[in-house]
Amino acid sequence: MKIIIVDNGSKHIKAIEKICRKHGRTEVLSFDNLEQVVDSKNTILVLSGGHSYPVKYNHKLYAKEMALIKNSKMPIIGICLGFELIAECYGANLKLRKRRLHRLVRIHKTHQDPAIAGLESVLTYQAHRWMLESVEPPLQELARSKSEVEIFRHITKPIYAMQFHPEVSIGRNNGRKILDGIIAHLAAQAQ
Repeated sequence: MKIIIVDNGSKHIKAIEKICRKHGRTEVLSFDNLEQVVDSKNTILVLSGGHSYPVKYNHKLYAKEMALIKNSKMPIIGICLGFELIAECYGANLKLRKRRLHRLVRIHKTHQDPAIAGLESVLTYQAHRWMLESVEPPLQELARSKSEVEIFRHITKPIYAMQFHPEVSIGRNNGRKILDGIIAHLAAQAQ
């Protein structure tokens, strides 16, 4: 399995790569250099977080990524800004928070899915300004915190997204297990 990590300006790209490397060979590409991505069910695309340019006001900047999300058949995982890109592509209503969230937050499973088997209630590391209160088809909520959607999936495509940062290990954060489970599930489905 090949895993392409799209770097959206994340300061944690090495940590994402370390997690992904357990599941296959990895390659990191900048968000503005995606021409060489080949649509293959044997490749998982991981869209990293980032902090410089919000999705809501920068569709032109993220046009290549958004085209991949909409048109690709390959498995895709979105992390933070990647979550926001996927949500925006499928018409979800991103809202700007009054304050940037920057802490551990407990999330709870709201829908059964084999990619998050074993998840019931876990701590995750949050660092974002945007939130999603709900999703509509073709997206389906899988887990949420008290106030927002934290994990969703596409109901007909192999796409999963998480608003938190699974690559950041602080305290008793379970994010890495969640990312591992989603990658393993998508890899098994691609076989």
